[in-house]
Amino acid sequence: MQNTRILQSFGCCASHARNSLRSFCRSSKLAAGGPLSRFARMQEVIYEHLRRRYPGYLLLLLLQLAFTHYCELAINVSDSLPGTLYVIQKGTQPTKGGYAAFHYQNDFLYHPGSHFLKRVAGQAGDIVTARGNKYHVNGKFVGEARSTTRNGFSIEPLAHTGIIPAGRYYMMADNPYSLDSRYAVVGLVASSQIIGAAYRVF
Repeated sequence: MQNTRILQSFGCCASHARNSLRSFCRSSKLAAGGPLSRFARMQEVIYEHLRRRYPGYLLLLLLQLAFTHYCELAINVSDSLPGTLYVIQKGTQPTKGGYAAFHYQNDFLYHPGSHFLKRVAGQAGDIVTARGNKYHVNGKFVGEARSTTRNGFSIEPLAHTGIIPAGRYYMMADNPYSLDSRYAVVGLVASSQIIGAAYRVF
C-alpha cells in the first residue's frame, strides 16, 4: 500500500514537473524571438533525460527507502575496530563474535544516545571474571580496565562479575583505550540499546 502511494505521488510529481518544464521551454522560445536560447536548450535536454529515465530514478528512490528502513551505514572514525565502513541491520540482535551497534547511555566523554560499534564478546549465560583489572569471558581475555582515559579522566571499571543475565551483552573492541564493557559507564549492554547487528564492508 505504501509503495503504491509512493508510486502515485511520484507519478503526479513527474507529470507536474514535465508540464511545467515544457511550458517553461515554450515561453523561453517565444522570449528569444524564435530560436531557443542556450539555457532553454539545456532545459529541454534535462526534460528529455528525466522523461526517459524517471522509472530508473523511481526504482533507485524505492531502493533507498527500503535500505534506510532496514539498514544503516556506519563509518568507523576511531581505531577501536578494524575497517572503515559497516552495514547495520536494524532491529536484529547480534551473535557472539560478531559486531553490533548500540546506543551509549552515559554522558561521560560522549553525548547520551551516541552510536557505538563494538564486538560482542559475551552474551547471556557467559561468565565474566576479573583478575585485578583484567577481564575475561568464559576464561578468555577481553580487556584490561585502566584507571584513567588517555585524556586523563578517571574512570571506574565494571563492577559486575559472574553470569551475564538475559538480554545483556559484554561489548569489547581491539584498542586498549576503547570505551567498552570493561568500564562501568558502558557496562553490560541491554538488548534494548542494540540498534542492530553490524557487518564490515571494508
